Amino acid sequence: MPYSDWSVLSMNLPRKDRLSAHNLIMSSSTKMMQVLRSILEYRGYRVPAEVPELRTFHVSHTSSASRCLVYFPSETGRAGIVVIRDISAKMETISASDAIVICDGLTSNALVEVRSLMCSNKFIYNMTPKFLMFDLFEHHEVPKHRILSEKERSDFLKCHAVKDTKYLATLLITDPATKYLGAHPGDI
Repeated sequence: MPYSDWSVLSMNLPRKDRLSAHNLIMSSSTKMMQVLRSILEYRGYRVPAEVPELRTFHVSHTSSASRCLVYFPSETGRAGIVVIRDISAKMETISASDAIVICDGLTSNALVEVRSLMCSNKFIYNMTPKFLMFDLFEHHEVPKHRILSEKERSDFLKCHAVKDTKYLATLLITDPATKYLGAHPGDI
């Protein structure tokens, strides 16, 4: 079922309930797009005033030539290897290093493909619609997160007498803050 066609969800409801379900879904998609815009801006991407709601698009970084692809699969549910290969091809076309795929999860074969793409410096982050319903960094109990610049990184390692980053605590690529920041392996 395409994300743009939510009518199937409310088919068997009475008219009054169908209208309220439709309004709920529309307000949910608006909230998802607001949080997605916030994530992209936090990562330093220029987000145009008009972005297609629940449609695939790409944005450029404000200070570098990097790009990010935002991909909405045509079917809901978990994305498979075909979707990941399609994303990879689109990333190649627009010279994007990062991609965000909005779906309910990835199949195990798709995860293997994502890991192999990481070796060629293509990073694909999966964000569920549920993840995009809440702006993580607006919560009062979430500490400030950021990725250190190269100079800050070297100063930090020197100040704390750390010879290798493997001795530091690590965050998984699946951690919500890591997804939000767009962190890559090795970032501090």
